[in-house]
Amino acid sequence: NPFQILRRKFEAVSMQKALRLACALAMASSGQAFSGRRACPLPRQTPLPPMLTSETPGTWAHDTMNRRIREEILSRIFDENSLKRGDYAGVLGEATKRLEQLEQELLNAAETPLSLVQDAEPLPDSDLAAWNEEMLAEVVEAKKTWLSAPWLLAEFYFYRRVRAAFAGTDVDWFQAQKEAGLAAAQSTIESLSLRLLGSVGAMGRPAGSPAPSITAAAKVLRLWSLTSLWGNKLDLSLWPAPTDAEAAADSEQGAQEDMESGEKRLQEVLLSGEERLLGDDFDECFDDLSQEVATSGDTGDGALFSSFGIVTDNAGLELATDMMLAHCIVAFGLAKSVTLHCKEYPVFVSDATENDVRHTVDYFSKSPDPSMATLGQVWSQWIDAGRLKIEPHSFWCHPKPMWEMPRPVAERLHQHRLVVVKGDANYRRLLGDRPWPLDTNFDSVCGYFPTRLLALRALKAEVGLGLSETAQTRAKAADDKWLTSGRFGVVQYSSGQTAGWAMGAGALDDPMAYLS
Repeated sequence: NPFQILRRKFEAVSMQKALRLACALAMASSGQAFSGRRACPLPRQTPLPPMLTSETPGTWAHDTMNRRIREEILSRIFDENSLKRGDYAGVLGEATKRLEQLEQELLNAAETPLSLVQDAEPLPDSDLAAWNEEMLAEVVEAKKTWLSAPWLLAEFYFYRRVRAAFAGTDVDWFQAQKEAGLAAAQSTIESLSLRLLGSVGAMGRPAGSPAPSITAAAKVLRLWSLTSLWGNKLDLSLWPAPTDAEAAADSEQGAQEDMESGEKRLQEVLLSGEERLLGDDFDECFDDLSQEVATSGDTGDGALFSSFGIVTDNAGLELATDMMLAHCIVAFGLAKSVTLHCKEYPVFVSDATENDVRHTVDYFSKSPDPSMATLGQVWSQWIDAGRLKIEPHSFWCHPKPMWEMPRPVAERLHQHRLVVVKGDANYRRLLGDRPWPLDTNFDSVCGYFPTRLLALRALKAEVGLGLSETAQTRAKAADDKWLTSGRFGVVQYSSGQTAGWAMGAGALDDPMAYLS
């Protein structure tokens, strides 16, 4: 009897945990939870706030769904794919018709209810059932509109409707913007490529060499994590470019000497990124990793850990810097391999897919810039050797909170010793797109994650965690739109479910797991 279980546990746990257990048991009795699909516990922080909607004028959410997604995003899809309204001939005629229908719905977003997705043509490995049965069924039945439905769901739904329109074609409807973004960042990418080779070399540590010190690894990872976060916002003029000889250095000694020779200026580069950080848990992350190294040692093949993961965000410059972060991790010996977890299909205009990753590698390999070409060739070799892996999944294209990730995704992430989650949309999913009090502890919400989690985010939505009153006051004084302008960012850490989690053993199907 679930209520007898609750009574026996009541005296042994806090009131808060007892309430959470009661909720969990109620969900179990109604068949809503503890199926084989649930792989993560709920956030420890309770109660869960309601998800944001787009109904409030003056908010970023309202402007996005009421205007921006139609006027700025959908209009560019028409223009950049040479789609003419009213012209339904040719391969893209059906796409044009469906996008016009979508445009009409968005013109009256406050009154138009969402409907189930219908693909123009059947898609291989389609997530259509997941959308219609798991994500849309309740909101369609409730007649939620583009504005009254949860904002994150409506926003992802828009991109799934665009995919439905182009079903049966091989078009990436955002390709033009992605290519333009990569070309526009050429000079920045060249500068970063040269400096990356000067920091850690090309091929990294020789086979059989000892692993690096965790202290040295922390410096390098911090530098390239901030580069991945801020990209072209870092002041590269402060960062000394290495000489040709230094850029060619492949040994740990050469890389370390180069780091030390520019230490003062490199610290200035870091400060140029840290000034805009409102939360910084990087030291906590590396303290945790250091403890594991101290107790378990390295992998025995020149790396401190077996694998890291990066959940990517945008293509273009940001993907280039993500791949540079992956290069740093492998070349310096932090991990033997890095997996890039990317979108299965195009969403959010420029979010990276597997094709974007492979295009970026090819773009680097064929570059006339020698540093870029070197990196591209190395990355191609690492992909073939399994040191750099690309794993797309439809889950990264969905609005579900990350604590609802399917078991196969959770099992895969759990294999990494650290997962870096990039970008604002991914961060919103970590929070379930819920307006927690901004000073809520990050780990108290995101501790459900299947392994160690390092979130790198520039603030572009009206949700957040781990922001002290002091940090909020500082940001407000500098920018009245500080939560959405992208001017400020966070580096936030949770140890997740690294310890004490028998992944795949069914432990998380037990209501008691929700007390952890």
